[in-house]
Amino acid sequence: MEGKTSKWLLVKQRYKDVLRGYWDVCNPEVYVQMLRNPTFRVFTLLKRRLKKSDRGWTEGFLNSGGLEVLLEAVDVFSCRRVTKIPEALRLLECVFCIERLVNSKLGISFLIENDSHIKKLVKG
Repeated sequence: MEGKTSKWLLVKQRYKDVLRGYWDVCNPEVYVQMLRNPTFRVFTLLKRRLKKSDRGWTEGFLNSGGLEVLLEAVDVFSCRRVTKIPEALRLLECVFCIERLVNSKLGISFLIENDSHIKKLVKG
């Protein structure tokens, strides 16, 4: 019986490794789609991906509407009163993702070229 338990633990760990690796190679459009129903996990995965991403991936994310979806998420989260720790953490992770984007040359250039985003940031 004990051999079966350790075997399933090994399978479970391999499954997690595969999923972890999968998100590291997803194209930007997948992340934008996942952000339409954002969870804390999605934001943490995105934050990690933005940290490791090259110019091409970041450009694809921005051109796929990634920044717009992130700004909309902040708008939705901040309209409600944040009373629970998980909600606050989700909002913070979202803000960290936006920060990663606009702290890059590519992100700030995209933001300047699309001044409607600046209006959203100033409004919020």
